[in-house]
Amino acid sequence: MSKHRSSTSIELEIQVLLKHYGEADLAADALIKKYEKQKLSLSEFETISSFLLHARFYGTLTHFILRKLDDPSKIPWGHFLEALSRTVPAIDTNLQQALIEGAEEDRALTHLARSHALDRENPELPRQRTLRRSAFQERHRMKRQEILQELEVLKSQGLYSDEEKALTKLSQLFPEDTEVLTLKTALRERLALDIIAKRPSSQATTYIPAREEKDPETTAILKKIENSMHNFLDQEKKDKESMARNFAIAHMLWENEDAAVSFLDRIQNQTPADDWLRAELLLRGRRFLELLDLLVNLQQKYATDPEVVFSSNYLKAQALWGLNQRSQAIEILEGLMQARPQYRSAHALLDEWREESF
Repeated sequence: MSKHRSSTSIELEIQVLLKHYGEADLAADALIKKYEKQKLSLSEFETISSFLLHARFYGTLTHFILRKLDDPSKIPWGHFLEALSRTVPAIDTNLQQALIEGAEEDRALTHLARSHALDRENPELPRQRTLRRSAFQERHRMKRQEILQELEVLKSQGLYSDEEKALTKLSQLFPEDTEVLTLKTALRERLALDIIAKRPSSQATTYIPAREEKDPETTAILKKIENSMHNFLDQEKKDKESMARNFAIAHMLWENEDAAVSFLDRIQNQTPADDWLRAELLLRGRRFLELLDLLVNLQQKYATDPEVVFSSNYLKAQALWGLNQRSQAIEILEGLMQARPQYRSAHALLDEWREESF
């Protein structure tokens, strides 16, 4: 098997063949002709077999696998049994035994059990299927526990960017897990508290989090909420600025940065927390040029605070990275690390950038 080939690449190849030929049978013929003399891994063979099964080319798949029995390819015994069961009226005893012996020789009896065709004749196959399902569930459970333990370590070290990535991975593996949603909400809240409590310092972390684009329906809902909040502020006479801050934080938690900035714009008596929240929102919203302009103003505004140089340069490096000025961004971050070698989050970010640049 070519090191550059995978089951995913074969899936893409099948899509291309279907588009090219316009007929499933022609695409199947081209696929079989290409791979009938090539060694296939189990995942590759499974991909091809699944396509032929779904296209109802049962006889074609049966003959293809029979021709592959003599080469080093890993046989998908479950797919083989399923194709045979749909090709012949009944699988005779000798053929049943040959299938079981072949699967046992490949240590693939659990794979053979993926088909239900011999359940009544061989009670061992349902048992193997149950074992396979239990083993899968256990691996899934262990993987979940492993990521949760990793999250605890990242949380204790304040590595918010890495924590976000781990949570994204966890939500992809367990999309209906309510605990994952709770953890993501908790992370957003901790970020919000860090931002509004004080300006970025040597112990704080800012980063550009990974996330999916909002669908049109979600965007429309958020826009309605934003407009409703602005209307409320227009009519409210007391605590307008406090409410505007709360609305800004709410939209930040909803990853609606532009709306959050619009509420900060309504605050006349800007505090340092407001300024640095704006900087964070511009970074998250990929408004890098605006962020660079803001940082110049913040350095002048808080010139007497020695921490401002470090905080603003940390944000500046990320803005430059976002603008694809990678060498300059790395150079700034390296300078910060010389001054603050104990800053773990900056270390992690610098390592990530160096790896991407390499």
